Amino acid sequence: MISYFLSQFGLVGYLMLLVSLILTAICIERCITFIFLPRFKSLQIESLITLAGQGDSDAIKNRIDNTSSKLSKYIAPLLLESKDIAENAVSIMMRKERQRLQQPLVWLNFFAVVSPMLGLLGTIWSMSHSFKALAESLNGSGLEHMILYLSEAMYATALGIILALFSMFTFYCFRHYSESYLFRAEEVLNDLALGLERQKIANKTQYLTDNLYVKKQA
Repeated sequence: MISYFLSQFGLVGYLMLLVSLILTAICIERCITFIFLPRFKSLQIESLITLAGQGDSDAIKNRIDNTSSKLSKYIAPLLLESKDIAENAVSIMMRKERQRLQQPLVWLNFFAVVSPMLGLLGTIWSMSHSFKALAESLNGSGLEHMILYLSEAMYATALGIILALFSMFTFYCFRHYSESYLFRAEEVLNDLALGLERQKIANKTQYLTDNLYVKKQA
């Protein structure tokens, strides 16, 4: 069937087949990428905040080392760097991650626009043959061919629309998932930064309270 389709539509058929293969490859690659994204767990973040509050730098480093490398690259700056440096580092990493997740999706949007055009070209290709068959039908020999070419024109249009809808659907699904993931990551990292800041303030307050108590006792 594929060989018949390619023989009937020529270059347009090969282009449609190529677009189908590229769309399949992009979808598989994006699915694999999203499956292996690091997960942000609340209990893991809370334990890191507790360790940071205790001021045990060795325990913090051990916990980071035991965390997956993809996740630790986001968490490490918040625990080991100053607030300003950590916020800048995390902001840069999140921008790079957004670009990494969404840049390939541009091709899905591109094919969503191009596919109907390819379907239209296939329709025009078949319609040109049908008109040729119509001319032959005037002599009583081409009516059957004309009907065949008209049906093929409809198939070309339908295939182009299907490819466009598939491209658009997968584009918005992957885009929504990536935005949801990045929002969750930013939310967790902000909670971690806020928790660390509160822990520092609490430790400082406790330190001042203890010193004041010692002075009163003296």
